[in-house]
Amino acid sequence: MYKEIIISVVIIIAIIIGNTVSQGYTNSTIENIDNKLSNLREDIYKSLNNKEDKTNNELIKKLKEILSEWDDKYYLLAIYIEHDELEKIKKELISLKASVEVQEYQDAIGDVDRCTFALEHLKEKEVLNVDNFF
Repeated sequence: MYKEIIISVVIIIAIIIGNTVSQGYTNSTIENIDNKLSNLREDIYKSLNNKEDKTNNELIKKLKEILSEWDDKYYLLAIYIEHDELEKIKKELISLKASVEVQEYQDAIGDVDRCTFALEHLKEKEVLNVDNFF
């Protein structure tokens, strides 16, 4: 009887530690991408009136950096997060890239907002709380 209690406690502690580590990684990844998207959004607002190729190329470069970082983080996140949620974010990032490439900055702002929403949704969904148990 005593042995089963110890094993149960060890398993519960392992679950809590695993959740804490995975949640920390998820939150830091989401926060980092979200900050970069916020900076990109500001740059897109500035570019609304200025449709120069130089400005557009800078936006595309920043967006490629965000996509590259997302691709790097994707594989580790995919271990413990639903692929569907991660693919929604990837889809929005690709849509954002397409909007920026054709200089549709109004659409790009909406794409940034949808990306930010998907990131926040993922963050809220992965939080361990009573609502997620039932």
